[in-house]
Amino acid sequence: MRTNLTGAAQDPVAAVGRRATMRTRSIGTDSRGVKGLSYEFEVQKE
Repeated sequence: MRTNLTGAAQDPVAAVGRRATMRTRSIGTDSRGVKGLSYEFEVQKE
């Protein structure tokens, strides 16, 4: 999933027709309490 600051999303996995697993993890919190997230994709080989 690719996101931008407006919250719109596109799914590149759907474009190539493969299944993928997405993992997220917190990478920190700023002074306002906003969490930063890391996204990792594992795309299955055909």
